[in-house]
Amino acid sequence: MKESSVEVNITNFGSNEVVTELAERHQKNKELGNKLVYFYKQILLEREDIESCEVGEKITLMKWGNAIVKSKSDGN
Repeated sequence: MKESSVEVNITNFGSNEVVTELAERHQKNKELGNKLVYFYKQILLEREDIESCEVGEKITLMKWGNAIVKSKSDGN
């Protein structure tokens, strides 16, 4: 994991397995083809992005949908 990344837990994911879905590489340019998107109960977000969020804030995770920040920890 890069230092610029933060591990985030998705509390209502419901599965301990990796779920995959075929998705377009680019929604506006279908000629780029498809890619496999992986879903799991833990994801990595850029540290800068998560630090700018507040507890209780609704955020949008691309290809996932909306999420609410329930808590934050400084990692110590």
